[in-house]
Amino acid sequence: MVVIAGTLVADADAGGVHGNDAAGGGAGGGILLLSESLDCSGTLYARGGAGGSVDDYGGGGGGGVVKQLSDMPVAICAVDVSGGAAGCGAVAGDAGIDVSDSLDWDGDGYTADEGDCDPLDPTIYPGADELCDGIDNDCDGEIDGEDAIGGDTWYEDGDGDGFGDDDSAEFACVQPVGWVAEGGDCDDTDPAVNPDAVEDCNGVDDDCDGDVDEGFDIDGDGFTSCNGDCDDDDPTVNPDAVEDCNGIDDDCDGVVDDGFDEDGDGVTTCDGDCNDLLAEVYP
Repeated sequence: MVVIAGTLVADADAGGVHGNDAAGGGAGGGILLLSESLDCSGTLYARGGAGGSVDDYGGGGGGGVVKQLSDMPVAICAVDVSGGAAGCGAVAGDAGIDVSDSLDWDGDGYTADEGDCDPLDPTIYPGADELCDGIDNDCDGEIDGEDAIGGDTWYEDGDGDGFGDDDSAEFACVQPVGWVAEGGDCDDTDPAVNPDAVEDCNGVDDDCDGDVDEGFDIDGDGFTSCNGDCDDDDPTVNPDAVEDCNGIDDDCDGVVDDGFDEDGDGVTTCDGDCNDLLAEVYP
């Protein structure tokens, strides 16, 4: 590393005077800083000299050349390459050349100016494969990002059944404590519910396949004996059915022919009440 805390000066001399004749100022000198790393808090001067001034006036000298070439420019030097002042009535010198640029020191095809975040390591550059190594390999500002080779997606396993909640998915190079590689847990608070569980007749999707109590709906009406079907051999009898006057509890609410016993004697016309308007008349 090159560190400059003061100043570097390559100024030209002023134009001389001989008798009544004056010479032009000299051109500024050249300063070349060539380093892997540059940290500068000073100023580089390469100014042209002033033109001499007597009866005849000399022109100002042109500014010099300053080049700062560094692959890791921590701080570039301030530069003054102004042209020299002219003697009265003459021409002032032009400003010189100021160049700051980077070099591809590690040969990876990128300079620091082009985004190389480690110009001394040829394996680190924009577009490189990101690896799980604690380094920003591709210079995107993220260490071990989501595309890092060697990492994986992990799921938080709240109930300890070996499966995590898909909504908790996070990428990491190292498995976090309490996280697992398998998602798909539809209830991460119940260890009995996970993709490896055996489906039971309990009104719960035990195996997280999106179906509740599959294999237990004998008559195919969408209800099982464990979620309210009082006759799983008859698809017309289930909690969503419409009660009919037929001597059957069609809607599985525990009441047979409810709504059809007009006189409240416990017998309807469909099971023998010959006068359903008189409570004292029934079989």
